Amino acid sequence: MKYLKYSDSENIDRPLPPELMAEIRHFESFFNRLGFKRMDGAIYGLLVLSTTPLSSQQIQQTLSLSQGAVSNSLKTLSLYGAVETLDGINSRCHLHQTTPDALNIVSSVFRKREQESVSSFKRVIQRIHANTPNDDQHAIRRERLTSIITTCLLAETVMNFVMQLGQNGMNNYYRKVADALPETLSALSSGIKLKDSITNQVKSRLWDGLERLTQGVEQ
Repeated sequence: MKYLKYSDSENIDRPLPPELMAEIRHFESFFNRLGFKRMDGAIYGLLVLSTTPLSSQQIQQTLSLSQGAVSNSLKTLSLYGAVETLDGINSRCHLHQTTPDALNIVSSVFRKREQESVSSFKRVIQRIHANTPNDDQHAIRRERLTSIITTCLLAETVMNFVMQLGQNGMNNYYRKVADALPETLSALSSGIKLKDSITNQVKSRLWDGLERLTQGVEQ
């Protein structure tokens, strides 16, 4: 358990100004699109915008949520590495704040949610593809299935790259990676002819390029 670096007396009720409270809905919408509950986004947004850690009771009062709802949401956010709990030195209650490293949050979401969904869907399509006769009558179906499989492979490659950054302790460098990535991807895509469906060559070249980019940043 982490401990606060300041006295509990500093952690007084400081409701957010109306203009910031109005921004929380955008956190709700974003988290909802990722498959989370809207209240998960609301609590995360409140903790991001708050200048001090908040207790569960403060979160309940500010967002008009029940104790059970806040407790379950905090557990979910903690599972994905988005929130950490602090133990006040002179306090009997736990306080909560967002983790400073957004890369680990994205990496955790990819690993626990998105990668699992993409990989599961890819396996289904691969099974259908394997059971599809390789003849002219079924050529269109095989082509469509191949395109979906390749797209899933490409998505897995990008997610694996992001997760690798988080797992390798490159938190101090990922801004450099983000700045260099568009140019790297542009260079990789040049010379590759896109036909009706993307080929596995894209996945291979993308992964090789991302690995070189990672190695270059570490040096």
